[in-house]
Amino acid sequence: MLAALSDPVTAGLYQGALQIAQNALAVRGSFDSLVAVLVAEIQLRGDLTRLIHGFSHALGLVALVVVPLAAFIFAGAGWILPLLGAEFVQGESAVWILTAFFAVHGTLGMNQQILIGSGRGAWVPIDAAVAMAIGVAAFTVLVPLLGLTGAALANGMMYLALSLLYIVQARQILGVWPYDRGIVALFALSGAASLVMAALWFALQPALGPWARVAGFLGFVAVFTPGAFRLRRAAVTGAASVASAASVASVATSAPPVP
Repeated sequence: MLAALSDPVTAGLYQGALQIAQNALAVRGSFDSLVAVLVAEIQLRGDLTRLIHGFSHALGLVALVVVPLAAFIFAGAGWILPLLGAEFVQGESAVWILTAFFAVHGTLGMNQQILIGSGRGAWVPIDAAVAMAIGVAAFTVLVPLLGLTGAALANGMMYLALSLLYIVQARQILGVWPYDRGIVALFALSGAASLVMAALWFALQPALGPWARVAGFLGFVAVFTPGAFRLRRAAVTGAASVASAASVASVATSAPPVP
């Protein structure tokens, strides 16, 4: 579709940008089947608290990889793209746009597995069709207006629509949002670290030039890494508490009545 709406150069530059940005989507694929099985097993037991904790734990593990990877792509895109050819450096902004949207879908898109694990897998192709329709409309409007940037925005909007459908439907199935406090804190930490990265990059750009992106990324690491370690320690403690509570409940329900 992009080839029909633009020129071969734009289509080629877009493919280069997509090749780099889609790495943010690859991580989640290693967890999807595991999370679907987890959801299905816990759903059979009707243990909503354990499901929320288990899903949030898996989502947190994915985010711990996807978020720093996205930050690295943001910082390094200007140096990675020329490896595909000198002209591909024109696609840096497209890489940034695609990476931002893909990071969202590469984490919160995991809500798809709640649909599958809960027996609503038939909703997934319908959601995909709706998202594709939104993408077609966005490509039709944005590519003629903005070219390469419009193509990146259109593709990102398609993935964002798909993620939002999964999020809303997972909430509809479970009756609650499937996130514990730890995952909310992790996303808040990711946002804070990203702001620090952007601020350092912008502030040091006049003095350091292209090396300001390295300073920005190091600022991201300095904020994200210690915060992530603290959150993971808290998550391990929380997991032990949940397991202990589940064990006590199991013993209580299986114990014979006292005469």
